[in-house]
Amino acid sequence: MAQADWAAVTNPLASGDCREGVSMAPSFEPPEGDFVYFFNRIAGTVAGVAAKRVNLANFNPTAYGKGGSLWCCMRRWGSGLTGMYPFLAFVDSLDVTVAKGYILALTNESASRLILKKGGLSGNLLSNDTGMLRLSDLAYNNKWVNARLDLIVNPQGDAVLNVYENDLDSHAPGAEVWTPVDGMDMYVDDSGGILTGSVPTLGTTPNGYYLVYGVYSTGQLLRACMFDYIKVRRQLTP
Repeated sequence: MAQADWAAVTNPLASGDCREGVSMAPSFEPPEGDFVYFFNRIAGTVAGVAAKRVNLANFNPTAYGKGGSLWCCMRRWGSGLTGMYPFLAFVDSLDVTVAKGYILALTNESASRLILKKGGLSGNLLSNDTGMLRLSDLAYNNKWVNARLDLIVNPQGDAVLNVYENDLDSHAPGAEVWTPVDGMDMYVDDSGGILTGSVPTLGTTPNGYYLVYGVYSTGQLLRACMFDYIKVRRQLTP
């Protein structure tokens, strides 16, 4: 996707506090091409979200009762550093202070793991976080992770979630071989809200989801995350 296909969210961190943009620095080792999109906390102490949302027809938002697929390469910069984490998400609002939905992220921990969460977009995210649905067995430390989140809404109202990863050492972006993540089996958020204690987050009729990527910062300075090769698809059937 091109940079023009993305737009601002509502109530993000101030641009003077969290700088974002494009860099071709070779040290960032982009998995595809020469550029990465970065977020870097350079000032301020307020915690919050900096993010972009898909700004294309039929994605802004999706139709009610329809999900999609969202994948990218993402990386936490700095081995063992905490204070910022990257995420992909399907959420019900453009206001990141209140948006809720389904979030795939790298936990804000020294030994960062992939986590699938149901809940608010704004908040720190650890392995034992409230709303955690699935957690990877393996940790990903200061390396690019090629991850994908599929969300399918079934006619009866279940939200079916699957997480996959592609081994970048063997398969480049664009030629992915997607495999399930160890520890992250399919999760069905049942229409009755029995398993999680709340009904699936499907949006508000007639609107469905906004697809976003970005970071959450706790306010610690000189913490950065990077993204590359972001792709989206929308659910058409059932």
